[in-house]
Formats: sequence, structure tokens, C-alpha cells
Amino acid sequence: AGNFNVTLTVVADNGCFDEITKVVNFGVKPVAFFVTKTDICLGEENTFLNGSTFAGGNLNYDWSFDGTNSSNASNPAFTYTVPGTYNASLIVTTPENCSDTASITINVKEIPNSAFTAVSNLDGNGTYRFTPADPNSGDFLWLFGDGTTSNVAGVVTHRYFEASIFKPTLVVTKDGCQSSTSTEIIVNALSTVDPISNQIINYPNPSTGMIKLENKGNVDLGNVSIKVVDQLGRFVSEFNWNTSVSPSTVIDLSNFAAGIYHLQISNGEFVSNRKVEIIK
Repeated sequence: AGNFNVTLTVVADNGCFDEITKVVNFGVKPVAFFVTKTDICLGEENTFLNGSTFAGGNLNYDWSFDGTNSSNASNPAFTYTVPGTYNASLIVTTPENCSDTASITINVKEIPNSAFTAVSNLDGNGTYRFTPADPNSGDFLWLFGDGTTSNVAGVVTHRYFEASIFKPTLVVTKDGCQSSTSTEIIVNALSTVDPISNQIINYPNPSTGMIKLENKGNVDLGNVSIKVVDQLGRFVSEFNWNTSVSPSTVIDLSNFAAGIYHLQISNGEFVSNRKVEIIK
């Protein structure tokens, strides 16, 4: 690189000649290089990390993300709004107009459809029917809002054992892309209330983790199991309580992190789900 004298000599058949010399500046060729994620989900911001090199100073950058959208930033970010395959390219240019080009193919994957409807069965026992908009959109995870879950890919029914407001959610995953949809349902007081829901009370709520349960009814519920699950339906702990021996029990969740948990109280015949909050 640098300035060089370039001479052109012209010689005629009769031996006459002429020549001209000019100074020509030869620049250093840059090397274009960048890295980015080549498999992304629709709507995901993709960052382009520039690794281009040039020994002679600064470079100008000309990015093309999809043939239409561009940037002159050193390390730009871009969000694709339509799924498909795109050729992202970078042209680097020196002050002497020497240039180099690098390109990468990017696959933008579609977000799965997690829309669904929730309709009461209207049978008076708290059962709802959940219907996904697309049962073939990916792997399903239903979060019913009461601490229970399901992986059924399609129509599913679920019974709520408490009169309350619940927020069921459907999470759908496909090819590493995920979407979720939530709705709010109101479960009214049930026409037939099981003895556990009617008799067992728990307090205080919220609490610091020490929760007391009492059997306030006249029905002997026998041996009762109390399973504790988190908001995603993951098992956390379990307690046993013989209501025939003691009308009350205390469970200790004080070592758990602050947040929402669900108590699944069952005597083998009936199940009651209670939402509790632990505060620190």
C-alpha cells in the first residue's frame, strides 16, 4: 500500500517512443466479517456483531438485512417482521474506496399460535372446556391458574374446585419459538361443593410461610394429603394430615421463596385447590 509511480511507454514501428508517468495510490483491502444468530424467532431482535478489520484506519459500513432495510451503524440490531429466509450482508469501504463484502443466511421462524377459548360446561361443578385455535401448532403446556397443568395438544377440560377468578394460560413451543396466551375466567359458587372445599379453611393468607389448616365441618375426612406446587405446576413439597386425630395442622413454607403457590388438598376422593401467597 502507498504511492507508486506507474509509467506507460509507447514505441512506434520506426523506433520513436513516448512515455508518461503518474503517481497511483494503492489502498489496503479491508476484510469484512460479522456474526449474528442464524436461527431466530419472528419478532426477536437480532444483533449483528461487526468483526471487520482494516489496518489503515476507519471503515464505512453498509448493512443490508433483507434487501430493503439497511443501516450504517457499526453493530446494528434488526427485527424481522415476516418469517422466511433472508440474506444479510455487510459491505465495508475504506477512505480509498477499497471494499469487501460478507454475508450470512438467516432463518426467521414463525411464532406458534397459542390462542384459545375457555367456555364453561355449565354443569354446575366448575368444569371448563379449553379449545386451542390450532391444535397442531407445537408442544402444549396448559397452566390452569390453580397450580395444575396439562400437556394435552388439543381440546382439554379442567375442573375448578374453588369459586374464584382464575387466569388460565396456554404456552406453545415449536422449533425453539414460544408464545403464550392468557385469559381470565370467573368460577362461581358451585352447585355441589365437596366436603374439603366446604370444611377446610386455611389462614393467614398472605403469610410468611406458616399456614394453618382447620377442619371446621362435621364430616371426618380421614387422611388428607397437602401437595404444594408453584405457579407453573411444579411439585415443591407435600404434607400429610390425619383429620381423624387432629382437627387442625400447620404446614411450614417459611423456607420457600416469596411468591404464589397452590395447595392441592385431597383425601383420595375429593380435591380442593387453594392459592396462597408467601411474603418476606
